[in-house]
Amino acid sequence: MNIASHHIGQAQEKEPSNNILYLILSFLSGVLETGVLTAGLMRFDISMGLAFALSYQTGCLVRNPLRLSLKGAACILCCSLPLLMLGNGRVWVLLLMTALVSAGIQSSREWLLPKQPAVSLSVKRIVRVSGFIGGILVGFWIGMRLIDCIAILACVAVIPMSIRKVPKHSWINLNKRFESDKYGWIMLCHQTHYFAYAYVLLAILLPHKILLSNDTVFFKVTSASGWFALGWLSYISGQWLLKEKLKMSSFQAAIAGHTWAAASLFCMALFHNCEFALGIAWVLGGFGGGSVYAIKDLAKVNASRADIDLWEHWGHVVGVSLSLFSILVFPSLVILPFVIAFVAVLATLFMLIRSNGWQLLNEKCTGAPDI
Repeated sequence: MNIASHHIGQAQEKEPSNNILYLILSFLSGVLETGVLTAGLMRFDISMGLAFALSYQTGCLVRNPLRLSLKGAACILCCSLPLLMLGNGRVWVLLLMTALVSAGIQSSREWLLPKQPAVSLSVKRIVRVSGFIGGILVGFWIGMRLIDCIAILACVAVIPMSIRKVPKHSWINLNKRFESDKYGWIMLCHQTHYFAYAYVLLAILLPHKILLSNDTVFFKVTSASGWFALGWLSYISGQWLLKEKLKMSSFQAAIAGHTWAAASLFCMALFHNCEFALGIAWVLGGFGGGSVYAIKDLAKVNASRADIDLWEHWGHVVGVSLSLFSILVFPSLVILPFVIAFVAVLATLFMLIRSNGWQLLNEKCTGAPDI
């Protein structure tokens, strides 16, 4: 079966869209992502915060190769409920719960993704970023109880929808497109660069509440959530800036964006001890990192055989893993994740130029971009 018919078949098997439920799960996903990182950081240390972030991203990765149906996603979420009674501070239980809830939420969102009428991109982004802010605040104040709350809320949201009468299809629909090509590797490096440093940056901006007064804690937590949200807003605005305002081709946007991201990362590494300078570099760097859309455009135009979404999630896992490894081996060198990210973005640039250099030559000769 060819790829096109495979996607058409999948689209036909989708559950009827539910916009409200989709947005609720998007919000809960954002809360879970930053919430477990913040709670792990506050209760333990930065390495455990990254371990919980890695658990979350592992759950996100499961969504793609398994392609669980809504009933399958509900089953995964239900598996997290018995663990509520085993919690009591057991780290392995909390990590497992995070992965299960993440996998269930992401798989549910995949099947409930609105088609007609579609939810506007701006609404999706506002809900997602709101979830990030909520996760930082809630994770800081209620700690690991956040995981229990998200698990229960996700089950309440998904299970009733999953048990209604729907067209029959398999609970697991394996995605067999595991091979990569140059665009898969480019996406892997791009996502590795971002997730190697993003969570560490948030950890630097967050306070340790034991050492500070209540007023100072409140200011620093809200400030950290604000910086993180602004960085994400600039990241998701990259396409608007590079494509719509600056009228760049996809190749030009990818090169310019990653060059800007590399410069911003250099500044972050240089000023990682100055929170204000770090925050400014983070926000400005988001516009460059937002050129990720250009990689997807190039992959589509050049008929990439790789499942770009799969390699995007692999990049999330690899980036957090490298960051966690560097912190475990060199706990006093918080600059290392920024160095790893800098190397990854340079690798992305190198592969882009090597793979698409002919496009640059063609644009110079003809004066018109290919895409």
